Amino acid sequence: MADYFEAGGDIETTNRMEHTPFILSTYYGHTEAAAGLLQLGANPCAVDRMGSHAMMGVVFKGHLDTFEWILESTDCDVNHQNHAGQTALMLAALFDRKQFVEMLLDRGADPTIRDYQGNSAASLATGQGAIELAEMLSNY
Repeated sequence: MADYFEAGGDIETTNRMEHTPFILSTYYGHTEAAAGLLQLGANPCAVDRMGSHAMMGVVFKGHLDTFEWILESTDCDVNHQNHAGQTALMLAALFDRKQFVEMLLDRGADPTIRDYQGNSAASLATGQGAIELAEMLSNY
């Protein structure tokens, strides 16, 4: 992989969904590959066709180790909203990923942001039956 990019290959090339190599490596939990891409100059905050960046895909897939690495290694906006107005915190709440929610809140994620349908992280958690998580977000 490094040979391709060192030889001038486009590190920000995208597939039809506009996923970059960095987005794909994190989405599949390949943290070492993502670290190598970051070292070669990949943009960790690039967005795909849906307007989501790598952090959001990692939350969706549930790769906790990769998520922790992204938080430590990048400065991507934890309150970034995709084209539907969703944030990483909303995705974490939707899938009842309490550890992700706690880490995002510690990094400044705003639980009051609403998506373009009016949903907050707490209302998404409630809708999925994650009542404890919804209460935590509502009381934050």
